[in-house]
Amino acid sequence: MPSPRAAVAAVFVVCLLLASQISQAQSATTLDAETGNDTPACSGLSDPLGNHTYCTGNLIGFSTASTNTHTQTQLVDAIAGHMSTLPLSTWLPAGPSTKFIAPYQPWFCTAGGGSGPYNGSPLQFCNIPSSGGHEVVGYDESTAQVVAAQHNQMVSLGYWAVSPDWYGINQAHTFLNLTVQAEAADLSARSGYPLKLLIMIDQGAILSGTQTLNGCPQDYNNETGCITQNLEADIDYIDQNWAENPYYAQDSTSGANLVSVFIDECAWPSIHADCPGQQTNGSTDWDSIWQSVTQHTSIYKTPMVFVKEYGSFDTNADPNPFDTSYFSGAYAWPQIAGPNASGQYYVDSNNGGWTFPAIPSVAGDCSGQNVPGCMQFYWNQTASPTGNGTYQYLVSFYNDAQGSHSSKIVFGEILKGFDNSNAYTWHSPEKIIAQQCGQVLVYSANATNTAWGLGNPPRYVQTPTWNDYEEGTEVETGVDNCWRVQNASYDRGNDRLTWQLTAVSGQASYADLSTVNGYTVWAVTNHASTNPILQFVTNVSKETTYLNNVSTLIHGSFSQLYVEMVGMPLILNQMSNAANY
Repeated sequence: MPSPRAAVAAVFVVCLLLASQISQAQSATTLDAETGNDTPACSGLSDPLGNHTYCTGNLIGFSTASTNTHTQTQLVDAIAGHMSTLPLSTWLPAGPSTKFIAPYQPWFCTAGGGSGPYNGSPLQFCNIPSSGGHEVVGYDESTAQVVAAQHNQMVSLGYWAVSPDWYGINQAHTFLNLTVQAEAADLSARSGYPLKLLIMIDQGAILSGTQTLNGCPQDYNNETGCITQNLEADIDYIDQNWAENPYYAQDSTSGANLVSVFIDECAWPSIHADCPGQQTNGSTDWDSIWQSVTQHTSIYKTPMVFVKEYGSFDTNADPNPFDTSYFSGAYAWPQIAGPNASGQYYVDSNNGGWTFPAIPSVAGDCSGQNVPGCMQFYWNQTASPTGNGTYQYLVSFYNDAQGSHSSKIVFGEILKGFDNSNAYTWHSPEKIIAQQCGQVLVYSANATNTAWGLGNPPRYVQTPTWNDYEEGTEVETGVDNCWRVQNASYDRGNDRLTWQLTAVSGQASYADLSTVNGYTVWAVTNHASTNPILQFVTNVSKETTYLNNVSTLIHGSFSQLYVEMVGMPLILNQMSNAANY
């Protein structure tokens, strides 16, 4: 989805206590199972497990624009593979109590997409008008089978809630609403309701109206009444159809039903607030709107509270995520560095971008240099509201949350990156956050751990997003950390297995062990098979690339050994070549 207007900046922190190696749950598996696509995303062309039955073709990843030759992350949506099975709580060492939320895009369909493969070239768009005309990724999200597969993966990873980006009840977005209805049906049928539904109201619902109300144009007229009526009608629908059911997400402290909002109030130029670059004498009054909405919802059987995005509705030059008393909290969201003096967020050619360093300084830093594409490395840092110094987004957000707003609801974030090159209807200006081979996941987890302190994690953390392929934030296919396990070899004389962890071409500066949890060693009983059985041998720490005294760990007749790199949560695992034993 189009990101809210960036308002703050961020800091790198370096104190993440990674979890110890977690053993494989099964003692035996197969080579195909350990190397094939175990995600709900459609498979690549050479996947040993083939493709999902619900896919109309293969998904071979979405790349950045061909002109972005200096972009670090060229394949912004990885080819689906064998994703780490470690739970998300591994990122937060003391965080079993943290509830993880998956922001979710409900608009992908297959109509008009042909048979693939799907990679953005040639462009293949869904031709169902009410889906929004998004690119085809191989599956139809409004089907029960696709929704169930996605929910199964979320449950296995330890997500607490799925949060679809909902565009309301109108003919313009019927497909999206059908997807959310399919989600609700699936969630309601799961024993114990392990995954909750948490609706995010998108501003598209206000623009498109309802079945009986016209939408509210972003013009200079007073839209207070129109917006109020639409929001109240949409929220009534949420309450009557979903929120009063046991599968709906409730705040763990207050018991209130949670609804988040993705609304850039400043997108209405008539706003009665001090929005940068707009008139200050507007007539649309958002305080009045939310006052009416909260009064309207006060009669609901179960209280409802609203959590807003951080940085899109600012009443002063220094944005405050809790600047309106009618919101019960705020959530963090990917913030893209910029714009620079020329109004650009990312420039592939030589352009200095910023005059101060990223935090911490990384390869490609813009400070005092003229490095092509350098702004992509400001993963968590936006322009200073005062025009000087750095503005550290997550640190600022968490400080606000823990200070005078400690009673508010906070959704932290662990993010992958950003690249809107494939968002063809809203990709200008171009915005890119390099994934740095999975390190942005580490950096954002570090920021959360450091700000909240070990043993006191935030109640909620989002991973924005589950499946926004067009903005390159999706984690559904898994995140490639650029490591490959190569040259596995067994020396019988020394009874020693060795291997190498090698970065893919051109990525040596970015691949880092912080994205690795460890290694699993497997032994093969029937190597002549096209899909040999793998027997678990042992786990090895990520700091080493050898295993001594192998024969003492193996009992029985085995002919080959494999070494599997086990990634941190959401990272794609990698398997070595076969080493003769």
